[in-house]
Amino acid sequence: MWSRVYLGYHTVAQVFAGAALGLVLGVSWFWIVNNMLIDYFPAIEESTIGRFLYIRDSSHIPNVLKFEYDNFTVPTAHNVYVIEPPNVHLLHPHKQQQPPAGIQRGNHE
Repeated sequence: MWSRVYLGYHTVAQVFAGAALGLVLGVSWFWIVNNMLIDYFPAIEESTIGRFLYIRDSSHIPNVLKFEYDNFTVPTAHNVYVIEPPNVHLLHPHKQQQPPAGIQRGNHE
């Protein structure tokens, strides 16, 4: 933040105004999503634009960071980590999703 002032790109007042605006917009967006869009989220998630932007609802996962760590990295025989698609059956048991082309599940050697 202070590098903007140090480099002469902004004044201190501009930096604080930008931080305040970012805070207001962030809190507003959080409120809109959690109070107005929550009922529409399944439809948004399954829409064409939702699929294009990879929008997923993770509000039901208590610890998203641990979930991602446990489900997206799989150790191989040579201690090389391969990124795998999420375990969709854990999130939505009624959906069956194939991994993207070029990605194989299981042990990679």
